[in-house]
Amino acid sequence: MTASYGYDAADRRMSKTTTSTTRFLHAGSDEIAEYSSAACCWRRYVPGPGADERAAMIDSGSLTPPNTAIKISAHGPSGLGDGG
Repeated sequence: MTASYGYDAADRRMSKTTTSTTRFLHAGSDEIAEYSSAACCWRRYVPGPGADERAAMIDSGSLTPPNTAIKISAHGPSGLGDGG
């Protein structure tokens, strides 16, 4: 799958396009949310102490440490990237 990225004048990632387009919302230089092409917020980020660090990721109503993403499906949650 090929992805195309769009950036603004401050070199912040603003969009990602594959088969649909994801938009990104920023607070200053921090990326704080991802929106679907239907304008639904499906992921939010809590900025961490350093540049490009995230303290937490809120995905599908779950508070998740940034390196332990959780995939929510009709069959319940399953870990991604955490060996689960």
